[in-house]
Amino acid sequence: MDEFLDHWRDMNFSYAAVKQLEGKYLVQNRVSGEIYESAQFLYILVAACLFSGYPRDTRMDYIKRFYDAISTFKISLPTPIMSGVRTPTRQFSSCVLIECGDSLDSINATSSAIVKYVSQRAGIGINAGRIRALGSPIRGGEAFHTGCIPFYKHFQTAVKSCSQGGVRGGAATPVLPDVASGNRKPAGAEEQPWC
Repeated sequence: MDEFLDHWRDMNFSYAAVKQLEGKYLVQNRVSGEIYESAQFLYILVAACLFSGYPRDTRMDYIKRFYDAISTFKISLPTPIMSGVRTPTRQFSSCVLIECGDSLDSINATSSAIVKYVSQRAGIGINAGRIRALGSPIRGGEAFHTGCIPFYKHFQTAVKSCSQGGVRGGAATPVLPDVASGNRKPAGAEEQPWC
């Protein structure tokens, strides 16, 4: 790999790009600020990690071609790959969709999954459209539902509870399939806002 690693390609970065690499992508001690690699080491290690399982006789060709493509900006990689593929963090999804049911167990499992994936640098989509509407009966009318807003706030707290691996704050988008209709009737109730 030393034969085709080209450190002069670092000179193609603008100052702003170098600062972005330092802030988001280069492996470093985020407490002390010590940076352990250059951009070219980032690119060659990403290529080496991604093709590590390929047959030995073709692996180096794939590594070189991929390194050339990413280090000359012909291919752009998502943040989880750029910042994590050569580290112990083994989660490379840029975005994760989490399905949420209407039970407390499902809502709490959704919150737990949000924290896990945000901490591993993934953006979150939350399908929370199955949470019952405000005033819906619970356990045959023993109680009524508080609606979806308190649970959306719970999810927002989970998203903001940790950073994306020290790179940036977490982000999530709720997916609400019933929004198109504007209303969601609780079982046995007249028109009522869906939340």
